[in-house]
Amino acid sequence: MMKLSSPYLKINTLVFLCLTVIFIYAGLFSPAQDKYPVPSLYNKIMDKPSPTTGLSHSFSAVIRGKVREAKKWNPYGPRLFAFFLGEWFLRILFSVLWWKNPFVRRFLVPLDILLALTGFILAYGKLIFFWNYF
Repeated sequence: MMKLSSPYLKINTLVFLCLTVIFIYAGLFSPAQDKYPVPSLYNKIMDKPSPTTGLSHSFSAVIRGKVREAKKWNPYGPRLFAFFLGEWFLRILFSVLWWKNPFVRRFLVPLDILLALTGFILAYGKLIFFWNYF
């Protein structure tokens, strides 16, 4: 019998819930309006906009199927949204595999890390080193 309290399942559940909250947040607010309750602290502190400026608007547009509009808000938005959505589905898939098939556990964690890291690098690409932006 598999423990439902395994650290792997706890982390997967936490990531799944965080991503779900992000999707709900994006779905609740219209990209056409500027009524997002969480402002960008970076943009408030710095005199230049961050390369992530407009991501909330972009995610909201993608949720509504408006990918062209999403790219106008932030060119990285659709790619980052796709990464988050992929991770959301992977959390479900890998949790089910972990729970149902104990024999795959030894390979599942390294595969999970490899896929998540590869997806992150592909999605964030140029944004990873934006700190030279200062």
